[in-house]
Amino acid sequence: MKLWRELFDPRGSDTLGARAQALAFELVVIYGVQADLFGWATSIPNQPGILAPAGIARYVDVSFMLNARCLQLSVFFTCAMLALGLLRLARGAYLLALVGYHLEYVARYSLGKLGHASNVLGFALLALGAADLAFRDPTLRRRASQGLMLILLSISYTWAGICKLLATGLGWPDGHHLQFWLREKLVDAVSAAGDVKYNPVQRVVLRHVNVATLMLTFGLLSELCSSLMLLRRARRWVLLSLCGMHMGILYAMDIAFMNNIYVLLSLALPIGEAVDALVKRYEARFARDASPV
Repeated sequence: MKLWRELFDPRGSDTLGARAQALAFELVVIYGVQADLFGWATSIPNQPGILAPAGIARYVDVSFMLNARCLQLSVFFTCAMLALGLLRLARGAYLLALVGYHLEYVARYSLGKLGHASNVLGFALLALGAADLAFRDPTLRRRASQGLMLILLSISYTWAGICKLLATGLGWPDGHHLQFWLREKLVDAVSAAGDVKYNPVQRVVLRHVNVATLMLTFGLLSELCSSLMLLRRARRWVLLSLCGMHMGILYAMDIAFMNNIYVLLSLALPIGEAVDALVKRYEARFARDASPV
């Protein structure tokens, strides 16, 4: 019961700040999904076929998604469902948007490599859609969607850390591994472009193995401790540490998990507290100006 209260806070006050925080999370998800959809729409029609089926494509032939007209209809349908979900005009719209998003995802990543940065948006659509179906009350719906999202994030990040340990043991954070990875990628980059330069973070990592080890250790501990985000007191710091891990991956390895960063920040930044503080300040000023002299 304590964990239930920590996640969903069914008796907590529904302030303007809480509504603003929930809206920020929802808008970040919609922006990320639409950015993926329009980005994929330019590349899917050029693909040779569904060569490595993933997700629903393992059971259903999704080759029709390679047709430009079908793809355009799918993008329009998914965007329409996102709009209906945001405006609360159709219950279940977010779940239908998830179906369209997944179809385009498996069509886009049908050549053998998956786009992990889009998974967090799928989690978010599932959380928003399930909460929309389960609750008519907007306060309960907002709390349910964010609470379910935290559960999904904690599971995915915790298992990511566990899988690293299962694969290579306690030696996974050895900085030599990161240095070797960077040098290996340099060979590919030089072959493709002829001349590639390391950024400042990469130069430090290659020069100091202890720094590389520290970065990998920080990332691994952030993932292994991610279940602590289920506790309100630790939530913000856990979410921010995961953001820091992704920023380290971006600057050290040139791998961008921007969807993860935006979603984590929408849940971690004190948006609600800032809005409530502004409201309280203006209410106090109004009461002071309205009081008789």
